[in-house]
Amino acid sequence: MAFNPAQTRLFGVDLYLLEKWDAQSQLPDEQQGLAIVQEFLQAGYTERWGYDQKLQERNLFYVADLPESDQAVLTRARPSAHERSAVPFIWLRTCYAPGTDGAWAALWTNLLWSLEDEPQKIFNDPKRYDFGSDWQRIFIRVPQLLHPWGYRRNLQIYEEEKQEGLKASLEAEKLAREDVEEADESWSEDGPYWPELYSDYHAACQIGFIFIADEETLTALDPKEANFLVVWYDPDGNVVRQYRLGAYDAQGLEAMYCGSLPCDHTAWVQGLVGEQYDEDAPLGPPYELDEGDEAD
Repeated sequence: MAFNPAQTRLFGVDLYLLEKWDAQSQLPDEQQGLAIVQEFLQAGYTERWGYDQKLQERNLFYVADLPESDQAVLTRARPSAHERSAVPFIWLRTCYAPGTDGAWAALWTNLLWSLEDEPQKIFNDPKRYDFGSDWQRIFIRVPQLLHPWGYRRNLQIYEEEKQEGLKASLEAEKLAREDVEEADESWSEDGPYWPELYSDYHAACQIGFIFIADEETLTALDPKEANFLVVWYDPDGNVVRQYRLGAYDAQGLEAMYCGSLPCDHTAWVQGLVGEQYDEDAPLGPPYELDEGDEAD
């Protein structure tokens, strides 16, 4: 893929790379770049988004806005034009075991439209993406995937939507508990599945999704069960929800997105809640609203 600096967006991670780049480092250029990106991602998303704000303050929006010397550093740090130019939503292959090439090719035989004209979406390289189950390593190579797209690029908007989603979800739980109590039933036995109540909150937390062809996908004995793993993730790369879909249905989900989450889609409604968002997990229930934002 040809790299066009005039059309390639800058992200906060690029500014961080330029700040931390050591021209005297003994590390190979790309290895140093990956180490700096990993360090950047270890910071909380609030801190990371601060670098995006710095770019806006300096009127830096595209790679071409940088001095040629800085452009050269970014090219050395992240030499893959494919990775630097990537935008949501990508299709990632993480399993390259012997015999899986045919299974990978077969996935693309039943599509709504061909992806041959969109090669920037396909990440299929055993030398770079042989992640196994550790698929989140893709964020080190393509860190801009953790940057919200569309109108939610603003941190304040993201946080406000999270609070609104949480408020709606807490109200849904309150009403559901009242219904169970009025019916003289048990909440633990007769109450609704809690992720249904927190769909609005989870939708506000997620910032994107990724389609993954992993070992389960590519070693399925029945081709009809060779489903992509669809993962919705938050700005820190944590799984919010995940589900498996065939290539045809996964493509349909991508087409439905159009800047907003289709919360009535089966993949979302029935999706498995991520470990960090599960009950009693660091990002899971029980929840409380921020002080001063009480539920009605």
